[in-house]
Amino acid sequence: MTLKCDNTTEQFLLVRLPEDAQLWTARVAGQPVKPVKPPGKVSSRLVRIPLIKMAAGDLDYEVVLKYGGKMASLGRLSSVNFPLIHTENIKPEVSQVKLCLPKSYKWFDFGGTMSRVDDEDDLVAQWVAYDSWQKEKLLQKASSGKKYDKVRAASNLRQLGMSVVPRGEIGSDSPNKALQAEYTRNAQVTKKMTEQARLQADIVDNSQSMDNRYRLNDLYGIRMSREPPTTRAMRAPTGKVSTTNPSRNRSQEAQSSTTVGSIETA
Repeated sequence: MTLKCDNTTEQFLLVRLPEDAQLWTARVAGQPVKPVKPPGKVSSRLVRIPLIKMAAGDLDYEVVLKYGGKMASLGRLSSVNFPLIHTENIKPEVSQVKLCLPKSYKWFDFGGTMSRVDDEDDLVAQWVAYDSWQKEKLLQKASSGKKYDKVRAASNLRQLGMSVVPRGEIGSDSPNKALQAEYTRNAQVTKKMTEQARLQADIVDNSQSMDNRYRLNDLYGIRMSREPPTTRAMRAPTGKVSTTNPSRNRSQEAQSSTTVGSIETA
């Protein structure tokens, strides 16, 4: 089971395992985590998965749960309740389930809250729509969020990439209208991302470099203010004698240094 999480409030994901199932592994944002039992007298099938609280401008992360169990033997004519994990405190906006069923049986009359999809491209269209939604969310934060939200969103826009969802992966000749509509939308959003990146190309780079420069300037300014002005003779290239004030020159150099140089962050 894989969840794409946009979480800003929850400390745990509470899930209910199927009957007689065991949770094997749990990974959050690519890192293994230790599931825990909820406090109090609760069902043994309930498990809490530690989550990460996101800040504005962060990318969604994955929660991957692997579990196993047993099912009753299939008869000639019987109904089956598929052993799926259910989330208790977070409701997914869109769910997709892929069933690998034995071909020796005929499967019909699918019920429940989910509906059967005859065209697999309908499922792919939902993934393309999710990619577009995440890009639009970052675009909004990068253009109208708070200062550090903009920096974070701009950095994650780079990480997400400026490429459109490859048409080859979704079938360029697919007659599925929903898929083609989502692909067109994704291309438009990606174009906006490129334009936004040009306007804010210096957000991430300058956010750190400017802070460091001002700190250096303040430090130099304090030191120079404590040094008494002195006058020394220096020989100019023309042979004439000129005077200079070292503290003044260092102050000018410190001031001019704020207009050049940058720190590039990946």
